[in-house]
Amino acid sequence: MSNGECKSLDAETVSYCLMGIGQFIGMRWVYWEDEVVPAHVFDDVMELIFNGLNAKEVK
Repeated sequence: MSNGECKSLDAETVSYCLMGIGQFIGMRWVYWEDEVVPAHVFDDVMELIFNGLNAKEVK
């Protein structure tokens, strides 16, 4: 955040949000299904983390 690489947000809030994403994705596939997280799910998670829900492409 201090380098301007991402929005200036409360670091603790961001940390808990990212941990929550990882926790529930892991629970859904690894814990409940005993499977590997599918590649398309991982790709979508990374897209969401880096670009949010905004439908417009960020340039």
